[in-house]
Amino acid sequence: MLRRWLSEVDRRERTLLVAAILLGLAVRVGYVLITGGHHLTGDEPEYDIEGRFLVHGHFLWSTTPYGIAHASMWKAPIYPAWVGVWYALIGH
Repeated sequence: MLRRWLSEVDRRERTLLVAAILLGLAVRVGYVLITGGHHLTGDEPEYDIEGRFLVHGHFLWSTTPYGIAHASMWKAPIYPAWVGVWYALIGH
């Protein structure tokens, strides 16, 4: 089904779509590199904690709300897992 759909889409349109995706990715990576070293605000400290726990083998752990490390479902699991994977690959 996907192959049939892709065969119906013009090559130029597919090329433009891939270029737009790559440009968006480059802008995001550039933003992260430019703003690196900023102080964590909002939900960022919590995701940082959960990402660090994941790297150390404690998926879905947190210190929120009492400051004691424990298994938690305080936040949705997907974003902390995403942060943890990046921390495991490239560090904090």
